[in-house]
Amino acid sequence: MTRKVELRRVTPDDLPALAELERACFTAPWDEDALRLSYESPVEELTCAICGGDVCGYLCAAVIPDEAEVLRIAVSPRYRRMGIARQLLRVLTDDLRVNTVFLEVRFGNTPARALYAGEGFQELRVRKNYYDNPVEDGVIMSRTRDAKGGL
Repeated sequence: MTRKVELRRVTPDDLPALAELERACFTAPWDEDALRLSYESPVEELTCAICGGDVCGYLCAAVIPDEAEVLRIAVSPRYRRMGIARQLLRVLTDDLRVNTVFLEVRFGNTPARALYAGEGFQELRVRKNYYDNPVEDGVIMSRTRDAKGGL
């Protein structure tokens, strides 16, 4: 089920909520200082999803002309499987209009890999033992806009 959420750019006031999401979603979470650096970066775009007035997800991507790399995507455990991550990913393709999107995901993160494959991402290669805590391979994936303008 896709849930209609408000998507908007992150503000400095959102950073504590993003840090909380990081702790809930990742084994190596970014802290508020790291998030602030991303927020202040001239090449990074941060978009948050708002559900019922609360930050329920966010996307951080490095964006250069025609290309983006998803650095972080997180959705609160209580809001998962509602299409929020899909909506956040589409910000890159629909709003920022990049031609190619790259990302990296833990090999064992089957739900995320299925989401990305469903959004047209192809697996490019595996980085052996890329992640820590626990040690796990990383899968590099990409999606490229087709000649008709779609991704």
